[in-house]
This record gives sequence, structure tokens and C-alpha cells, in this order.
Amino acid sequence: MSALPPEILDPSRLRAVAQTGLLDTPPDDGLDRLARLAASLLDAPFAFVTLVDDTRSFWKSAIGLPKEAPRENTVRESFCQYVIAEPGTLMIDDAAGHPLTCANPSIEQMGVGAWAGATLRGPGGEALGSFCVVDSTQRQWTPRDAEVLETLAEAAAASIARTQAQAEVDALRAERSAVLEHELLAERGVTELLQTSLLPTVLASIPGVSIAARYQAADDRATVGGDFYDVFVAGDGSYLALVGDVCGKGPKAAAATAMARWALRSRAVHTSDPAALLTHLREVIGQQPSPFADHEFLTMALVRLTPALGGFELTAAHAGHPASIACGPDHDPVVLDRRGGLIWSREQSPYVPQRTHLPTGSTLVLHSDGLLDAQAPDQQLETEDLVPIVCRTDGGAEAIADALMATAAGSQTIRDDIALLVLSTDDV
Repeated sequence: MSALPPEILDPSRLRAVAQTGLLDTPPDDGLDRLARLAASLLDAPFAFVTLVDDTRSFWKSAIGLPKEAPRENTVRESFCQYVIAEPGTLMIDDAAGHPLTCANPSIEQMGVGAWAGATLRGPGGEALGSFCVVDSTQRQWTPRDAEVLETLAEAAAASIARTQAQAEVDALRAERSAVLEHELLAERGVTELLQTSLLPTVLASIPGVSIAARYQAADDRATVGGDFYDVFVAGDGSYLALVGDVCGKGPKAAAATAMARWALRSRAVHTSDPAALLTHLREVIGQQPSPFADHEFLTMALVRLTPALGGFELTAAHAGHPASIACGPDHDPVVLDRRGGLIWSREQSPYVPQRTHLPTGSTLVLHSDGLLDAQAPDQQLETEDLVPIVCRTDGGAEAIADALMATAAGSQTIRDDIALLVLSTDDV
């Protein structure tokens, strides 16, 4: 008997599967609808949404099977193992004749003639399982079939991420309310813990770049805010940095934040283009149930850094978000202010990328509007007011971040959340 692919047993993947909280849970109406849609569009008798741990493939959704039928099989019997070992889309026209699957016992046990599936990914890009369809006879799958599966797999993953985020909110509330005597302390404790969980604990390391991140919650409330930041590696090896701001607050904002981060990280496996990623995020929000109501929206500054001779090539796209600032070693600033429309279901205008070279010794700053609003109503700051701080502060990313946050510290009340990223190429 051949050994399981090492990717199946990867501890970080298994941890992500367990954290969904979906193993051994009843069917989900939303996932069942997506699986049923896949079976209909691809004219297949069976469709599944699966989660795979180290021993089994659990069928969270199983369309076409009798209600009393088992809802799992072993990893060795599953076809899902193949899209975890090699994430992506796998189309098997003839299960018995394909060298990858010909020895799989499910061909006889379940009557698998043909199989097609896409990797089901977690918020961090982990392979959780598969979104797949099965036919009892051989058939020739088409490129359109693969595209349908990829799209529905993304929708299913977004639904799982949203459910997971809401479950975390509910669990944190229940746990904190049980141990804290005073309601205000309980709410604030939950808020701080949840807010921390929505921000990445570790940012991707960019060789030769120092990164400083700051988050400051507003003073006048005890609810979860919608400001967030992230830095991660795209599938092509370039680096993506972002600051986003969800309109709204509380658990709904938390779920929207988790969904936005998952959608970007998942899609960045396939493309690193900031404009394309913002467009994808808008489509995810508009095409399926989401925590975004018609009147709520998301703004974002998203930049890609690609290593180049003498520094980095920078591509930026902004969705209704305050301009970002790039300052070169000669202290000559570039304001990245080509602002596209908000990210919400009613917005259709395209996002236009803005490109520049970020030479060695440069600084890049992304921030939410809370930094500009910190001194309001006495003084409303503009991006131009921040440029001298960015270009004239010595000491690298940490010193610049401290100097920018000091503009908010001078206010008696922080009126809005502040998210800030400073990237300095001084160490290149």
C-alpha cells in the first residue's frame, strides 16, 4: 500500500481543517445549493463538498447519495487526496484508465467512472478538501466544466470562511461573557481579542525590506472595527501589501474582514495584479450571500512589489481608499492617488493600476482614513500633510510609523480606527 502524499499530513493544513469546525457536522443548506448547482450545470449524478484530515474525507455536502448513506470514506479511498497533493483543478475522464486513479478502490466501491474536482481552500490558502462532481460512466470533461468547478469552489470556500468567522465571534462572546462580571468589560475584552485575531500575527518577510505595522482602535466604542492590513506572497513570487477598511462595525464587520482577506489570499495564488484582485473581491461580494448589505462597502489600497534591479517595481490599485505615499531616497514623493470605485455590489467601474519604481532607500506608506481623521473636527488632515513626515523622518520603517501615529496621539479622542503599514527598503 503506497504512502499518503506528505501534503495530506502537513500540520498547518490539518490545523486549518480542524479550525473550520465542520468535521462531523450536519449538511449545510448553502453548500448543498452550490453542490446541487454543480451537478446540474455539469450534468453529473453526484456532487460533493469535502474536508480531508489525516484519515478520512468527510462529505460536508453529498448530492445524489441516499440520506442513510455514509458521509465519509478513508483518505486512501478518496479522489480528494489528489487535489491536496497537487492543488488546483483535476479532470479525470476515465477513472479506471487514468494512471493516477486506476488503483483507487472507490472505482468499484462507489462506481466512479469519471471525476472532476477543484481544491477547496481555507482563508490562508490551505487545501481543506475538494469541491467535486462524480459520474458513474466515463465522460470527457470540458474547459468550461473546469471553470465552473473553480468558481463554485471559491464560492464554497468563501461560505466556509464566513461561517468560521461568525463561529469564532460567537465562541469568543460566549467565553468572555461567562467569566467577566461586568458587561462593558466583557464586550471590550471580546473586541480586543477578536480584533487581534483579524490581523495577521506574522507578516510575510520581504528580503531587504523592513515592515512596520500599526493598529489603533477608536476610543469611543467597544465593538470590532473594520480596519485591517496584510502582507503576503503571491503565487508568482511577488509580494502584496494592503490596508482595507470595511464600512460598519461589530461581528458583521469582522466576518466581512475575514472574507475579504481570504478572497484576496486565495485568488493571489493565480494572479498578483492589484486591479484584477480588487475586481475579483468585488465579484465575490456581489455574486453570493455575504456580510455586505447593499448599503455597506469596503475600501482598500493594494500594492504589488516585484524585485527589480536597484529596488522594486511597484504596482498599486486603490478602491475608494486614501492615497498611498512612496518616498524615494532623494525625498521626492510620489502620491499614489489613482482612486477607483468602492468595493461593493453596485460598483462596476474598472480599477486602473498605477506603476512606479521604488528604488533602494525608499519608503512606502499605506493607511486607512482614520489617520487623516485623527484630529477632526479641529483639523482634517490630507495626504499631503503626511508627506513631510514620511520623507523627512530618519530611522526606517518603525520610526516613520511612530511619527505618523503621533499625529493621532495629539488628539484627545481617536475618532476612528487606524490601520497603517510602512515598508522601507533602507536595508536592501
